[in-house]
Amino acid sequence: MSWLFFALLAPVLYASSSFIDKYMVEKQIKHYSTYVILGGFLAVPFSLLVFITQRVPPIIWQNAALMVVAGVLVELALLPYVKAILIDDVSQVTPAFQIIPVMVYAMSYVFLGERLSANELAGAALVLLGAYLVSVGRKGAYLFHLRKSSGWVLLASVMWATPSVILRYISGQYSYSTAVAYEYVGVALGAFALFFVPAFRRGFVLDIPAIKPSAWGIIIANEVLYLGAALVGYYAIAIAPALALASSLISTMPFFALVIGLVLSVWFPHIVKENIEKGTVFIKVVSIVFILAGVWFMNA
Repeated sequence: MSWLFFALLAPVLYASSSFIDKYMVEKQIKHYSTYVILGGFLAVPFSLLVFITQRVPPIIWQNAALMVVAGVLVELALLPYVKAILIDDVSQVTPAFQIIPVMVYAMSYVFLGERLSANELAGAALVLLGAYLVSVGRKGAYLFHLRKSSGWVLLASVMWATPSVILRYISGQYSYSTAVAYEYVGVALGAFALFFVPAFRRGFVLDIPAIKPSAWGIIIANEVLYLGAALVGYYAIAIAPALALASSLISTMPFFALVIGLVLSVWFPHIVKENIEKGTVFIKVVSIVFILAGVWFMNA
């Protein structure tokens, strides 16, 4: 199959997974922290599977520790992410998360000494503008304010950008499977750390007996879906004729989130119901256009 198919499939899978996240924390699991912890626990068998099937070799402890720390941050970032999608529409939140590549560029400039081109700076400005547009709400006739989810989005973005910089620092030294295996050890450790937070543990103990068998199936399937999206995206980048093309197409997730949100809200509102007023949808579309243009510039 063409690399284009995989480059477009990855954002569709990511967007679908986000809506499943929202459905689960809104309709199936009372405490959102329980959902985050369960996802982290599922990283244990996946990490073991990668270690065994890919024959992941031992690496120097400093780099292994960095990869594990990256995984811990990935897991902890799920808390503000889930909080954000609980507060606002998925199609409202996902465009704002496109500031993560901008943060990665900024952190790489500060900590890794990487230089930013004029295209990258222009692209970053467009992404930030698009993220701002989708993050503000109207308060009165002329006054605008940041949405309640904006702080959670910003926190999650910083926590997700940091692992990207860590992996960028040690990139080229190891295979993708090695990085994933060690990172998911960190994801599992992050889940265990959250479990030992008293409030989260109490919620977990209360939620587990109440989770229906069908919900367990959805949780496992969604974890596989998310991992599949990551692997499909990596494969698209690996076989694409140009990294910029694949990266730009994979960043179309906000567009697919908008489409999926509209479909669910019109035909399946009992699953997920979003704000589909014309004015709201228009703002989302405009912000997505700015963000996609910015991503294209950053990868040009």
